Amino acid sequence: MKPEQIRDLNIGGLAAEHDNLLSTYFFETSIYRRVALRHTKILIGNRGSGKSAIFKMLAQQERKNGTLVEEIVPSDYLYDLLRNSRQFDSSAEWARLGAYNSGWKFVILVTAMKLLAANITKHRSNQRYLTKISTFLRKNADLQLSMPMEILFSSLKRFSNISKLSLSGVHFDDPTRELDNLYKLADLQAVIPAILELSKNRKIIVLFDELDNGWDASDDARQFIAGLFKAVIQINQQFPNIDVMVTIREEIYENIPELYDDSQKVRDLIEFIRWTPDDLFQLIVQRLRHALATSLNFKTENMKSQTLWCSIFEEKMEDGQKSTFNYIVERSLFRPREIIFFVNECLRAHNLRTKITGKTIKEVEKFYSRYRTDDIASEFKYQYPGLKQVIETFRLGNLCWERNALENHWLEIVAGEKKCPEALSWLNDQNTPDDFIETLWRTGFFRACMHVYINGEATTCFVGCYQEPSLNLAIVDRFDLHPMFRSYLGI
Repeated sequence: MKPEQIRDLNIGGLAAEHDNLLSTYFFETSIYRRVALRHTKILIGNRGSGKSAIFKMLAQQERKNGTLVEEIVPSDYLYDLLRNSRQFDSSAEWARLGAYNSGWKFVILVTAMKLLAANITKHRSNQRYLTKISTFLRKNADLQLSMPMEILFSSLKRFSNISKLSLSGVHFDDPTRELDNLYKLADLQAVIPAILELSKNRKIIVLFDELDNGWDASDDARQFIAGLFKAVIQINQQFPNIDVMVTIREEIYENIPELYDDSQKVRDLIEFIRWTPDDLFQLIVQRLRHALATSLNFKTENMKSQTLWCSIFEEKMEDGQKSTFNYIVERSLFRPREIIFFVNECLRAHNLRTKITGKTIKEVEKFYSRYRTDDIASEFKYQYPGLKQVIETFRLGNLCWERNALENHWLEIVAGEKKCPEALSWLNDQNTPDDFIETLWRTGFFRACMHVYINGEATTCFVGCYQEPSLNLAIVDRFDLHPMFRSYLGI
């Protein structure tokens, strides 16, 4: 391949939901296979870890197989509406989680009925069941025209009206019974047997994705997610032919204590997305293989992965010590979007005279490091506001840090010697030096030094939270600043 052709390669977009060619180079992982087999119903992963890609490919494949699929997309989640039009006053807080839970179950079952009514042909064996569903939808014509969020808000409004009226001196004949009927979805009890029967012949999948869109960590936002989480579990248990699946960003999952009890009971349905360097290499090579075949008409079917990579990138960095791919992947938190972005930028920055060299990679790293630092600060802006200011306190500082040095660094921030005004809310709120170190570790900013044995010999290595999420950080005394941030901070 001529060097000047490299810049013409297109390895696809960063966002799966906008990538129309995803199916042509999608890398099928073991996690995807478990989702496709219905073993996994709840996907938990960080931003850019491939959650949406898995759901997009699943939806395409299931539609081909005749499954009825409904994708509830980010535009349906309007956290600002929750914030600006609270459904419950302070005296009715007790009603919120149950209301969200029942509201989401109502949304899912109405969605299932709409799919069945629109896609099943009436015949003698199903006429009675289909008539029940059609009659319900006709009597509730507003549901036919409503989007999922509109249905949810309508359901919440009913809870809100009853709880407020019953607590403010205006009573129904039996407000407790009225609320109980809403919690038990009394309006749907007559059609649930029809849903169960009709879904035996046409299976249904409802996919909830991108719940982080607009997430603000408010009480209502947490109850919104917790209620959906419970609804997903309950519908999957009650309706064997309706699969409800949801993706949740990992830091959101960790920020909602209400999820923990439920997750322990259904741990077999939950999958945390973790990538290895080998998987990431195969993912990017698959995209490069497709780009070479479509853009340059190259025959790549029989090319080994390493050979294909080395037809575009130099094998080693300029010092000859580290491979070019390993250099790139070490500057990531092992997320596909990071690798795709870095490689895409390398293609754009290519000099047209040689393969992509270590020099080009290091030039791209400057922009990439700044972009990812801003992205991480944005990712954790509700959990750790002002994280970017904390990161800036390490500019031009040390690469490696002992625990006691990090504890002193925390003291300097809290005392005001290092200015981080936006971060003081979480640094001062029952925060300790250990919490500070844990935060920097969990956000990916620091790696922990581990003692390991390789071929029988003791050695040390630095690992990130994305590699060893269950590491007991209390026993770690030495850390290094993650390579992803170093270029931006001048280290």
